[in-house]
Amino acid sequence: MRPRPGPPLPASKHAGYIRKLVAYTAYGWKLIFKTLRQARRLKDVMFFLAAWFLLSDGYTTITSTAILFAKTTLGIKASGLALIGILATSSGILGAILWPRVLTPRLRFLHNSPHRTIILILSLTLIVPVYGLLGFLPIFQKLGFGGLVHKNEIYGLAVVFGFLYGGMQGYCRSFFGELVPRGMEANMFALYAVTDKGSSAVGPAVVGLITDLTHEIRWAFLFLGFMIAASIPLMRKIDVVRGKADAERWSSEREIIEDDTDTATE
Repeated sequence: MRPRPGPPLPASKHAGYIRKLVAYTAYGWKLIFKTLRQARRLKDVMFFLAAWFLLSDGYTTITSTAILFAKTTLGIKASGLALIGILATSSGILGAILWPRVLTPRLRFLHNSPHRTIILILSLTLIVPVYGLLGFLPIFQKLGFGGLVHKNEIYGLAVVFGFLYGGMQGYCRSFFGELVPRGMEANMFALYAVTDKGSSAVGPAVVGLITDLTHEIRWAFLFLGFMIAASIPLMRKIDVVRGKADAERWSSEREIIEDDTDTATE
């Protein structure tokens, strides 16, 4: 690895493996909170992180809830559950390739904009929880098909969800990179990852609570739809031009401060 620029890490002065491990971990968390305080100056970064907290939790929980729903409500066996995972993953790879190369450039109303594409994908993802809630309607229960009443439906829904999820994953990372100040990429993407993983405990906990109270896991789709829907207005508040300008201005100010510090040291 290339040498790390700047002063040595504070933890490097500690002797012993355990003490260094604790010191490095503490330093990492201090840096995360410092980055979060700095990110508060960047309005569009904060809008994105708030939206990402909701949508990443929603997507992750949809995956786990769908597997539980397929097993407990639809009675799908282990081989069928494995097939659901394979279909979702394969279509996710396909979505990650086709969205930026085919769909976004050809859908004129998107104007080849990652921001508009993300909002479109989020809107389309609402199909998944809404479709699951349709299973409460007597008409679909009588038909035996529609609203995830029949077990074969979930295979098609896995393909749709995976295709949307694959596009979302790629676009969110690249879009966030446009809003990040120069020289702060590692810190900001660490905050991005913490926001992603930090939200992953919320969804399953709420789904478990809903299932315990109602004794019907299908009601969890209502919560999942809310999580995805709530992220859309936050994502719409992001102004890409303003976000890039703020990031560039912050980078310039940071470089001036570092140059002044280096001059004073010399």
